[in-house]
Amino acid sequence: PKLADMAAVLEIDSDIEEVSVKPAPPKPPAPKPSAPAACISLDDDDDDDNVAPSKSKPPPAPPKVWSATSAPLVAASEALPDLNKGHLVVLTGLQNAAHLNGRRGVVERKDPRPAAKGRWEVEVRLDGGRLEIKSLKRENIKTVTRTDKVACKAWLAAEKTHKADRQKLQDQEEEWRIKRCVEAKCGKLALKTPTLELLHRLKPADALSVLDKVDGSHITDIDEFVSTQARLSLGVSESDDEEVKEPESKRVKS
Repeated sequence: PKLADMAAVLEIDSDIEEVSVKPAPPKPPAPKPSAPAACISLDDDDDDDNVAPSKSKPPPAPPKVWSATSAPLVAASEALPDLNKGHLVVLTGLQNAAHLNGRRGVVERKDPRPAAKGRWEVEVRLDGGRLEIKSLKRENIKTVTRTDKVACKAWLAAEKTHKADRQKLQDQEEEWRIKRCVEAKCGKLALKTPTLELLHRLKPADALSVLDKVDGSHITDIDEFVSTQARLSLGVSESDDEEVKEPESKRVKS
């Protein structure tokens, strides 16, 4: 009986083993997440070699022309990774400052103020070559990636135009500053009207150079000295001044 019981047990065990649930087949490995597209910064050269080429050659797309009202050229990143100084970006999704949507910018740094946690300081490109630093939320900053060659070229082309406008603005500001210096110096000197007219005919930088020669000098007749220096800079003489004035006087008499 004991042997029979043992045989029964063996049969039961054998049955359990046969009908036991087979393990599920192994799941295929999950695809590895693709690395985020590399952002482009102003430190990179704007040559085509620095923009990652695609493996296949798609048909050429019409060039994009940048404008402040155009839609952002890049999509938002799901993970919203941190930014680095110099990254090229586009502003989007702003509610209280909607006029800045579509504006280009360059990342400066993470806003260090405790009350501005999660914000980034961006140097925004405005019209006329002007620049302004704005503190923006990360979700309102879209990066320009290397994989989008058209977007990169459009951004960099717009940057060249902005740089040219910026240079013009700086030249104008410098000229205005020099003009104010000239006017201030003329106001401190007892200069006659003909001498002032000569100075006004000079470029502001040249007029300032003439007036700077008076500072710290022991010139007795400042008006004569400034008048002579102005004529030398203009390449004219006193007789030339008389020839210019004579037709004017005749026109007044007539």
